[in-house]
Amino acid sequence: MKNFIGKTFVRTIAVILVIAATAGIIASAKKSIVDNATDNAKSLVDAVSDVVSTKPIVNVTSVEIKHELKAIGEIATYKLDYAGTDTIESHKEKLGHKIPGSTYKIELFYNGTVKAGYNFEDIDVAVDNSAKKINIKLPEEMVINSNVDLQTLKQIEDTSFTSKILNPVASDTVTTRIAEIEQAELEKAINEDNIYELAFEHAKTLITNSLSSFTELGYEVIVEG
Repeated sequence: MKNFIGKTFVRTIAVILVIAATAGIIASAKKSIVDNATDNAKSLVDAVSDVVSTKPIVNVTSVEIKHELKAIGEIATYKLDYAGTDTIESHKEKLGHKIPGSTYKIELFYNGTVKAGYNFEDIDVAVDNSAKKINIKLPEEMVINSNVDLQTLKQIEDTSFTSKILNPVASDTVTTRIAEIEQAELEKAINEDNIYELAFEHAKTLITNSLSSFTELGYEVIVEG
């Protein structure tokens, strides 16, 4: 009888231990499942957050590009400053000889600027969203001009009373000479200073910098002259 009770007790203890072990395994499994679910949920939230925080421009339009370029104003105006002096001298002659006292002289001291640039309205914009390329086509003709600053222009006139009577200075004498100076400086800027090339490179830099927000989104800006 005692042996029977002893065996029954041992078996009961064994069953209890098995149940306890099984409960521990189940609890551990439940915790693992909950942890994995939490991690997966967190990963999903992070992924969604990344997508939401990234706001790429899917379709860039030429209207957007022109709006950005409009801030530049007169597109890519490049300036070359110049300064100099010039002399206007005239006298009257008779029989091939200068008439004494008929000479007048005007000394000019001037500053001016040659400008070359592009008319914004003539710029062509084409956007290829699939290739992520923004093509800017500048006009073939540049806007270019040369101007003497009349506000800083100085003129010293050396004219005697006799010359004013014998050889008066024409009203357009200085104006005509200024126009000649402006033309000469314009030709120098084109032929010697390469203002066309400088203006194009300047325009290219300005446009590229102005569209930097698009290049950050992966677009390539191509500027052609």
